[in-house]
Amino acid sequence: MTTRVQDRKLAAVKKLTSARSEHQSRVNALQSVQTLNERKAQAIEANLDKVEEAIASVNSLLYQGVDWKGIDTMISNARRAGNPVAELVGGLKLAEGIITLLLAEEGAEADEESDEEDRDVSESEEDSDDDEVASKRKKEQQKLRIDVKLALSGWANAREYYSEKKTAAVKEERTIQASTKALKSTERKVLTDLKKGLNKEKQLLRPVRQQMWFEKFYFFISTDGYLVLG
Repeated sequence: MTTRVQDRKLAAVKKLTSARSEHQSRVNALQSVQTLNERKAQAIEANLDKVEEAIASVNSLLYQGVDWKGIDTMISNARRAGNPVAELVGGLKLAEGIITLLLAEEGAEADEESDEEDRDVSESEEDSDDDEVASKRKKEQQKLRIDVKLALSGWANAREYYSEKKTAAVKEERTIQASTKALKSTERKVLTDLKKGLNKEKQLLRPVRQQMWFEKFYFFISTDGYLVLG
């Protein structure tokens, strides 16, 4: 019986822990969205000239009537040729009027330049192509993949990400309020159910009094303390 009581308590703790974890996960997700949107906006601002140039280049090709596949091919060729603007383009979503750019965050470029200088001093001029490819890939992985709208300027794209951050902040506040109410309701229900369950178990745990041998007869105790059977 003691095990059943412990099981009820453990089940109640598990339900409360799960409800609290779910509540915190929702809040954390919205906070992550805010942080990421702010980072994207700041990265666009830090690379504003490059972003403007990339948007203008793709818009120019569209204006000239180059089809989407042709634009993709031209950017790929320019990227292989080492064109700095083409190297920023990480993807095309032209049906949505969007291009994906690979942008370093503010302060990251200074770190990259420092790394380049260190390599120039420590490495020979005959670096292998594999090392260059690996270094380039590492740089790309450190950059943020950011969707920018071709219909907007670089500055306007940054403003949109700041706006999305504010929207997520408002949603976070509403989620916290709603989740807090739901969590309190869940806690009350779980604790009420646990209390009922424990009371039920206590009823079952009460020791059953063993019947005396004379109780199967009609009997009474006299005023003198004698047991009288019938």
